[in-house]
Amino acid sequence: MNDDTKNDDELARMLRAAGPRPLPSDEDTAAAYNAVRSEWRTVVGRKRRRRAMVASALAASVVAALVLFIAPQPDPARVATIDRLDGSIYVASEAGELERVNDLAVLRVGQSLRTGRDSVAGLVLESGGSLRIAGDASLRFASEGIVELRAGSIYVDTDPNPLSGAPGAGEASLVIRTEFGDVTHVGTQYMVNVSNREVVVSVRSGEVILNERSRATAGERLSTNGIDIDRGSVAPFGDTWRWAERASPGIDVDQQTADAFLRWVAHETGFALAYADSATADNAASTVLSGTIDVAPRDALAAWVLAADYAYELDERRGEIRIRRR
Repeated sequence: MNDDTKNDDELARMLRAAGPRPLPSDEDTAAAYNAVRSEWRTVVGRKRRRRAMVASALAASVVAALVLFIAPQPDPARVATIDRLDGSIYVASEAGELERVNDLAVLRVGQSLRTGRDSVAGLVLESGGSLRIAGDASLRFASEGIVELRAGSIYVDTDPNPLSGAPGAGEASLVIRTEFGDVTHVGTQYMVNVSNREVVVSVRSGEVILNERSRATAGERLSTNGIDIDRGSVAPFGDTWRWAERASPGIDVDQQTADAFLRWVAHETGFALAYADSATADNAASTVLSGTIDVAPRDALAAWVLAADYAYELDERRGEIRIRRR
């Protein structure tokens, strides 16, 4: 007989000798039951509290995510305000929604503009200067300093006449981007026209740069199809610029001199101001005006000479507005 068999027999003998185990009393059974039940409730309570905390945390996370998702995003940066509108202009958002707008409307990065036929619009840029848009033009504000011109003509005046109240551009840069190249300026008045064949840049004053390599100064015109660049000349006054005059900003002439008013007309029309004699110049410098002007410069000039003791002549051969006393 091996050792394992001996051990099993001995264990059986001891169990028989011990007899059956006594059963606990009813009181002991109830006490044990209550103790186990209490412990179970404690454990289950902790689990439930943990579940509630987890559920609360998950709910808070979902609410936070929803808040972040539906919280309104800040509006894109302002780029311009429509200061003058003659005709119709339509603005399209990034979502493609088209809306007709009125003057004093605020324009923002990402918006596209289209002008109606025979319409003009004058904008005051947030960065300073005046941007005017001819009829049948299409453009987009790609950023605060980049205008994408897709079709038509725009006119830029980086140093508006002080009477307009529009701020100058100063050191702020502006890029006119076209499919044929980029146009930048060095303090100037100029016009950019885009067709399906080329871009044409006409400089009234100052200097512009086309595609970072070709420069043009006052009286010059550049055109390119994206490959070749042609250079020509352009007068700073005349029919080429007349549409931009229609979009010029209104001015406040209250307590301003007649000379200041006439210099505004010259600035907007491209003519040089010339007085017939020194007495006429002195009189214009001492004559004080009042009110505001909200019509095109030539119309304002014609109305003013009717009310004042002056006459004028537009001398296109010399490029002058000649002022004389009647």
